[in-house]
Amino acid sequence: MAAARSATTWSSTARGSPRSRTRNRRRWRPANAAYPSDEDHEAEALFVADGQLYLITKGHPSLVFRFPRRMEAGTLATLERAGEVPTEQFQQTTIRRQTRITDAESSPDGKWVAMRTNKELLLYRAADIVASRFDMFWHFDLSSLDEPQGEGVAITNDGDVYLASEGGGHGLPGLLAHLKCALPGAGS
Repeated sequence: MAAARSATTWSSTARGSPRSRTRNRRRWRPANAAYPSDEDHEAEALFVADGQLYLITKGHPSLVFRFPRRMEAGTLATLERAGEVPTEQFQQTTIRRQTRITDAESSPDGKWVAMRTNKELLLYRAADIVASRFDMFWHFDLSSLDEPQGEGVAITNDGDVYLASEGGGHGLPGLLAHLKCALPGAGS
């Protein structure tokens, strides 16, 4: 997403009986949301925690916003500021633009949220994010992967983390990396 004051999300509702839903088309409805107080931000990261959509800005500071649980088509909802990811603490070891959040993803069971910058991986308990606690997280330095430009992240319930990187230009290939994290309570 480019720097903007608002965002559009799309929601879907299935039509027809439960038995026929697989054959019916879904009807998509846009829902609009704006940052509070006419703020402008750039963002690339979206994730879901506790059934609610979150957005992380790609700047300094890295701000986290919640979308309203119910958004009606044709209206403009206001995003709620949930907190700030402390990416500034990583600026001492790398250039500033490499500490911006480039992606985030929740685990399928909804217990964990992985966030990444070009050079760092942060793992949060989803419950901490829902409670707006951003100071408690696990941190992993990704610089040893030597990614051209770290961009994507995915996490499983068991702590498998998949990282994707852009190619870095000049026809160079991207990178897909796999890490295994020992998450407390994983596999139980």
